Amino acid sequence: MELNLSNNDLGDSGVKRLCEALRNPECKIQSLWLSYNSLTADCTEDLVSALSTNYSLMELNLSNNDLGDSGVKRLCEALRNPECKIQSLWLSYNSLTADCTEDLVSALSTNYSLMELNLSNNDLGDSGVKRLCEALRNPECKIQRLWLCDNSLTDGCTDDLVSALSSSCSLRFLSLGTNSFTDGSVPALRRLILTCTSLEEIRLWENQFSSDGGKQLNLLQGTRAGLRVSVWITE
Repeated sequence: MELNLSNNDLGDSGVKRLCEALRNPECKIQSLWLSYNSLTADCTEDLVSALSTNYSLMELNLSNNDLGDSGVKRLCEALRNPECKIQSLWLSYNSLTADCTEDLVSALSTNYSLMELNLSNNDLGDSGVKRLCEALRNPECKIQRLWLCDNSLTDGCTDDLVSALSSSCSLRFLSLGTNSFTDGSVPALRRLILTCTSLEEIRLWENQFSSDGGKQLNLLQGTRAGLRVSVWITE
């Protein structure tokens, strides 16, 4: 029920051929890993076709490819289908920008199966994350693990993130590392950590906090049983 084809060179043609099997309603693959396979947007039409007929797949890893905004926009056609059972979607390192987030919001607003979304190492920027927050505010959104590290984020999106996630009853893990948050975001981040009672771990390393700002965040470690707050402070 798990197929890991990562770190190969299947290319679009290989994945298109693979989709012939995935379209078979008897196919029971639940977890499919296709990271590091030189994939582009050209294969996503076939992926969408496969996902639109096969509802067994629950985990799809497409990280470290080059799907781009156009590829993810097309992929969202399948995600919008309420019959789609994808629970974990990895899209890190795919040259994504804010241009794809409107489609992601549309998908997240109609399909509540998704519990893990990895968008790390792209270039969503503040505008992209602000748009994404439209979906995260929905109480029906079931995201438990959200990865937004290395996305050119600044203090400009902090209030939207905190507003969207503070009242979440599902969020367990949040990664905001390797961005450009400063001490200006510390009060809002502290509020998020204290009010989102489901949160178990938040990663904030490699941002631009001062020693004092980082310490204010680190002091929240353990304020709830099992809570982990990770902030690296460069003296």
